[in-house]
Amino acid sequence: MASNRPAKRKRRIWQSVRPYVMIGPAMIGIITFVIYPMLYLIYLSFYKYNLMNKDKSKFIGFDNFTQIFSREDFYKSLGNTVVYTVGVVTLTMAISLLIAVWISKKRDSTRSCKPAFLRRISFPSYRSL
Repeated sequence: MASNRPAKRKRRIWQSVRPYVMIGPAMIGIITFVIYPMLYLIYLSFYKYNLMNKDKSKFIGFDNFTQIFSREDFYKSLGNTVVYTVGVVTLTMAISLLIAVWISKKRDSTRSCKPAFLRRISFPSYRSL
């Protein structure tokens, strides 16, 4: 009984550490390719950055932001982006709903389409084809 105790303890420790070991590589990738670039971008937004000579870069504070928010073409492009996003999302949702309603009906013509759609959902590798 006493010799079984260390094995149970190791198993309990492994069970508590295992989730962190499994999620570790994904977190390293997220930190490396998402979090760090975002923080560095925020840092650079407060500088007039010189790509050729880092020593000539200087801190300008919120001047970049006041300059961009005072430009008329910024608001035009922002409006275009909002219109495009709303249009694409609405159109995608409407088409998806129509296809879902069409497939869910009990007809002979839709019976052959169901496997094709479900195969695309079930096997992500087919999405690139």
